[in-house]
Amino acid sequence: MSSLGSRKQARRRRLWVLVALALAMPFVVSDGAKATKYNVGGGTVHGNVVFDDPGLSADPDTCVPNLGFNLTAVAPAVVYNTVTTGFVGDLEMTGEGVSDCGTPLGSGGTLTLHVTGTGPSGSEIVCDPLSGGFSRSATVVSVELFGSCTVNNYGTALIQFLSVLQFTPTAPTGAPANGSNIKEAVFDGEFVIVPSGS
Repeated sequence: MSSLGSRKQARRRRLWVLVALALAMPFVVSDGAKATKYNVGGGTVHGNVVFDDPGLSADPDTCVPNLGFNLTAVAPAVVYNTVTTGFVGDLEMTGEGVSDCGTPLGSGGTLTLHVTGTGPSGSEIVCDPLSGGFSRSATVVSVELFGSCTVNNYGTALIQFLSVLQFTPTAPTGAPANGSNIKEAVFDGEFVIVPSGS
């Protein structure tokens, strides 16, 4: 992809994140007997995904059905605020999922994500588990997950986790251009945490 195309794609991802953040601000989430609270957050994420054998198909006309994968990721300098409490710090993420029928052209499937973090001032966050789906068009991955996050063992809110990621194969070298199935890839992008009513 040309550098101009890459810049345009990056601008579109940033705009998507800003729109999601703007839409999140007016919403409230009720948490039982606790005070109603606003919740919104976000940051950038970098991670690695490893596919089960035989890997993600290199042939655009052939898919590997029900292909499992595992991922690890970090999100530095995350900010997540509610009315009653908040979190600032790094997040660690682990996850597992299944790709319905993936090829180099695209795929979709399910994903479960486990999120924890401890900030420099001692604040803590746990979002476990978040579950939902993903779709990939070539190298662009969109993720939509639902679950709850608890901050400092006190403020719990139902949330929606939205992310747009750039997917880059890393192993074997040159896959799928050299005809090899993709065994590993890295991903980079942005995410937002917005209120969910379900």
